[in-house]
Amino acid sequence: MTEPALTRHAFDGTMPTGVVGFTAMADGTTEDYALLERYEQAYVAGLPDRILTTLTHLDGSLGGYRISRLAHSLQRDRAQGGEGRRGDRHGDRAVN
Repeated sequence: MTEPALTRHAFDGTMPTGVVGFTAMADGTTEDYALLERYEQAYVAGLPDRILTTLTHLDGSLGGYRISRLAHSLQRDRAQGGEGRRGDRHGDRAVN
């Protein structure tokens, strides 16, 4: 079975509704995959807000320490050269 041709469109700000009609992806219709594309666009459009929310939570998370988890993360990144290299070590566990 060949995959249906889809035309990608920019997210227009409208949240999609509905669910696909298939239980196996091979049985999906063009309309099913167009619906999933709209959900994906909405999810991707919200990424910057989710990142900023997470950073905000890190800045005010666990009390009792001299610095927040956000400040600690930024200090650690600077100490590593600011490159965020994969496989850096922090304590006894790998940070990936």
